[in-house]
Amino acid sequence: MAELNKIKKEKAVEEAKKVCISFYFFLYKKLNSFDIFFII
Repeated sequence: MAELNKIKKEKAVEEAKKVCISFYFFLYKKLNSFDIFFII
């Protein structure tokens, strides 16, 4: 049971990373500047 939760958590983390990367990329393109790198 614990293993299943671990796998679910890892998948959730992967999804969150994808969403964050997409979001930052979107912001970066929208701003079209390097300001975003100072936010992170």
